[in-house]
Amino acid sequence: MLVADVTNIGPLLYAIANEPMYHLTGGLPRLLRLCSIERPQAITIVRDFPRYFEAIKKAAKLEVDERLLPYAYTCLLASSTKARVRDSDPNAVNPARRALVPRTYHDAMMASICMLNKRRLIMPPITFVDDAMSGMPILPSQLHPFLKAEVVEHFSKLSLADREIMFAEAFLYAVYARYLLAHWEDPSCVWVSLAKVFEGAVHPSKARVLENYEVNLSSGVVKWRKAIKGAVTHRGGVHHEAVIWCRKKTLAVKKNNKNANTKKRTDQYHLLNKSAPFAVRLLFQHDRTVHQNKKSRSQSKTLMLSIEKKGRTSLNTNKNNVSINADAMSSVAWLLNADFRT
Repeated sequence: MLVADVTNIGPLLYAIANEPMYHLTGGLPRLLRLCSIERPQAITIVRDFPRYFEAIKKAAKLEVDERLLPYAYTCLLASSTKARVRDSDPNAVNPARRALVPRTYHDAMMASICMLNKRRLIMPPITFVDDAMSGMPILPSQLHPFLKAEVVEHFSKLSLADREIMFAEAFLYAVYARYLLAHWEDPSCVWVSLAKVFEGAVHPSKARVLENYEVNLSSGVVKWRKAIKGAVTHRGGVHHEAVIWCRKKTLAVKKNNKNANTKKRTDQYHLLNKSAPFAVRLLFQHDRTVHQNKKSRSQSKTLMLSIEKKGRTSLNTNKNNVSINADAMSSVAWLLNADFRT
């Protein structure tokens, strides 16, 4: 069983009013209830918080049974990306660990790995550290930048532009994490439904558009100027443009054939040829740029995904342009808040 030693946190949680701390603890009472109501007068958050934060991380760290680590890792990906799950759903693990006993998310809850609120899995990011996840395709700090000591050390100096860059990188890893969760359910094919990857983060009418596509992100997240096949390619730039590798989904088409011997019509199905893979752009449309890009978005003739703070469907008149609600699949969209508290 996974057990977090939180009994000695006590006054170290004086900074719970700080936004990063709230999100990293998942707002769970078992981590927040020990927060002291009044922080010591001698402590200055900007000056002293980094070293106290490291102490909090150490105290809240989960001691993971090696046999449960693959299940805990899947729960971390599902929680961090706000994936919709049910307690009876299989806890799909990395195919390299397929020899493990099949378990569900209910089993994970019974093992104190996580908790489920409706269809949202909750697992405090602060309970994991990168060292415990070495060798995994995504490190916890790649989904939650504030788990890095160097980020915490300079968090009081972060500008909005700094936070936008930090969010863009974390969001791309969230897209990759969603891909892994879908792929691990059926590892026989590297192509998964694009709608599954962005489930819950798009308007229902646009979800039907995504149903027509599959995506292959088996090569992970890379930084490069040109699109890399089978990867999430972060090209950077002013608007942090990225590219993912997609193709049109295979369609089953009904074909009526007349049997010459029986003179009866028989229904047969054949599969349309899969389309050649192509690059799909992901544009990060932050508040100050979304209106500037409205014209180019409305003229788009190919599939394009716009990552927005609140998924503005009112600007989504072109059927090929799909708005993605950043907050619906990333745990760090709060970095874009203008009233960010440090």
